[in-house]
Amino acid sequence: MIRLKNLRNHMFFVKIGSTSFRWKLPIFSQFLSFALLLLSCSCFCLLASAALPKKDLPAFLSLKNTPCNVRVGPGKHFPIEWVFPIKSMPVQILSKYHEWYKIKDVESSTGWIHKSMLSFKAHVLFRSPKATLYSKPNLKSTPVAVIKAGVIARLKKCENDWCEVIIEGHNGPLQKGYVASQHIWGI
Repeated sequence: MIRLKNLRNHMFFVKIGSTSFRWKLPIFSQFLSFALLLLSCSCFCLLASAALPKKDLPAFLSLKNTPCNVRVGPGKHFPIEWVFPIKSMPVQILSKYHEWYKIKDVESSTGWIHKSMLSFKAHVLFRSPKATLYSKPNLKSTPVAVIKAGVIARLKKCENDWCEVIIEGHNGPLQKGYVASQHIWGI
């Protein structure tokens, strides 16, 4: 059993088992101990605030502009790890640091993007080699189109494992319909 008793004048009485001794803590050591305590508390607070709760962040956003630089860290002084060439690509938001978002793409690569490059318009990416787009949210409805992997669509809404999407062309909406949520990424 270890006992520690504060006597006075920075003197401690320590008893470990049957052995006991007195220990005087110098003023510098007291200051150092206090400084280390403050430092560890401030580090804990910084780490706790850096990991924002998921409810404060949208799960997915999409890219507003292209090309979009993805950096190693949250700032322009960090090197560019890769570049997204495709507008409206959905990305998963992992965390936020000031005006920078840590993101993950469909291939599970992570990096940092400035908030000016992100849009709150929901988009999804078709993952399945061939996914059928239906006129209504059920398998018995009329098939509208077969969509290949890699196509990006605007997400309208999702209900009961079905998502309503709009595939946009250069001159506006190209195709509308419903797809089973298992075929897309970004929801």
